[in-house]
Amino acid sequence: MQTLNLLAVVAVTFGLMDAAQAQTVKEIATFPGYTFAFGGLAFDSAGNLYGTTNIGGSGTVCGQNGCGTVFALSPNSSGGWTETVLYTFTGVSDGANPLTGVVLDAAGNLYGTTRHGGSASCVCGNVYRLSPAAGGGWTETVLYSFTGGSDGSSPEGTVVLDSKGNIYGTTYSGGNSGCFGSGCGVVFKLSPTSNGGWSETVLHTFTGGIDGSHPLGSLALQGTTLYGAAAAGGILNACNYYGCGVVFKIARSSTGWKETVLYAFTGGQDGSDPVSGITLDSSGNLVGAANQGGVKTSQCPYGCGLTFKLTPSTGWREVVLYRFTHGNDGAFPVGPVTLDAAGNVFGETISPSWCNSFISLCGVVYKLSLSSAGWQPSALYQIPSDWNSSGSVVLDAAGNIFGMGNGPSETGISGVFEITP
Repeated sequence: MQTLNLLAVVAVTFGLMDAAQAQTVKEIATFPGYTFAFGGLAFDSAGNLYGTTNIGGSGTVCGQNGCGTVFALSPNSSGGWTETVLYTFTGVSDGANPLTGVVLDAAGNLYGTTRHGGSASCVCGNVYRLSPAAGGGWTETVLYSFTGGSDGSSPEGTVVLDSKGNIYGTTYSGGNSGCFGSGCGVVFKLSPTSNGGWSETVLHTFTGGIDGSHPLGSLALQGTTLYGAAAAGGILNACNYYGCGVVFKIARSSTGWKETVLYAFTGGQDGSDPVSGITLDSSGNLVGAANQGGVKTSQCPYGCGLTFKLTPSTGWREVVLYRFTHGNDGAFPVGPVTLDAAGNVFGETISPSWCNSFISLCGVVYKLSLSSAGWQPSALYQIPSDWNSSGSVVLDAAGNIFGMGNGPSETGISGVFEITP
């Protein structure tokens, strides 16, 4: 267990904000030694934060930098945060290289995926559970190991749980022999069995056609209906004939589970490459981000990306909330968006105009608010110096913003930051 001091405090004011609005940015934890933190963070009811690192830890199968970890950050009496490594992946049957964060159930168990490890014949990734042990520590249980066949391969999105304990998620590849032989990905469901195991049901296998391909990011669950996004497929004569991606739903029908494409991106002002997944708002609208499309600049030849909303009452017509410009607002939004109780939209971009190095070493957390002029950035926050954005952000009850970032490749330092508005 290690107590981490606040390493840096930076006050930043941007031109798009009122000059009186200065924010405090704190590095509350750093992970040296090529750890690379991706995905998002999750709070429990006690205010502890949970997350993953893609590499790092003591596992040696993945090379000298390790196979990844699951960690917790707990507030301590000195005003800092205490880091505890809950689990270190070994790179074999237990998994390796998680690309997403974890979700919690009511009992405090953590659920997540690893992109690699698992089945020795495939190393196609796992779905796992971490449970607190009675005597201290945490125990990993592998719930399912993908084989790379019809069941899928390489899960790269955050799982979602329903009230009955079922787990839903996606895999980036596998499912079939399409998409240049690697498979176009699947949507899956894991259900507990009577003998204590878990059974997988493939809800949809992507073909790479109008239904989409390579689902990424987070799924959203409303009742028994799933919503998500696929990074490619859809309108195949766009985006170099790979398709620009789709937003889809998966729902039960009289013949089983059925996918319906709600929106197919064209790669123009409506966006393309929706790698961040989908977030549901309180009215049942779907909110997300497209990594490209929108405003084109010399640094964004395919567009700087945007945020969007799809509304069921309009037949899922897309409304673009905001198009990033590669100015102070950055470009190429990454990670799922986060909504607060007032409906403001939070997320991360990279490569703002003030960045000295294109794409890397800089990151911005944005807050979009609805005004008489439409959706506009009401706040832009620079994440710690020499870090780029690496995933979604999460808010605590006081409105403080937490996220993760990664440093330059020569150092491999990553960490967790807190922004106090």
